[in-house]
Amino acid sequence: MSDATGTTTKTLHALSTRLSRLEFVLTGSPSPPSPTIGSERPIRVRIQALHTDLQRLQAKSRTVAEILQLRPSSPSPPPSSALN
Repeated sequence: MSDATGTTTKTLHALSTRLSRLEFVLTGSPSPPSPTIGSERPIRVRIQALHTDLQRLQAKSRTVAEILQLRPSSPSPPPSSALN
């Protein structure tokens, strides 16, 4: 496994864990993670599964829905190359 793939795998696992914890805090019971989150799946499929899980949480939690509505109105940070 290359360094980039390993880093991506660890990041996706961390995001999945955080999303599960957030769901537990907001709803009192976490849903089981999507079966497509496992590290044997292609990265693109795992990212899509995380997105689906976030959409499911958005449908369950008004707080999450309101936070996600803020995202498009927030300015994006400049690319790191623009800071040099």
